[in-house]
Amino acid sequence: ELHLKVGFSNKGSDLDNITKAILDILQKHDPNFNDSMVYVLHLEKYLTKKGDEFLFIEFKEYIEVIPVDLFKKHNILLR
Repeated sequence: ELHLKVGFSNKGSDLDNITKAILDILQKHDPNFNDSMVYVLHLEKYLTKKGDEFLFIEFKEYIEVIPVDLFKKHNILLR
């Protein structure tokens, strides 16, 4: 799970455009990071004064994994 909070000084700035660039940079500079491992992505856009732009990145790792078969057995997963 990856949380991105981005502070833009221009309200016309696109959150989706910067997201791909951030994921590419993280993958290039961190050998342990691969954007294909990101299953949940939270994005937040903030407006700020020029010169006060920011980027906040938070990683969360899920330790417990529930087997998909458990859901299939109870007809919870639909295709």
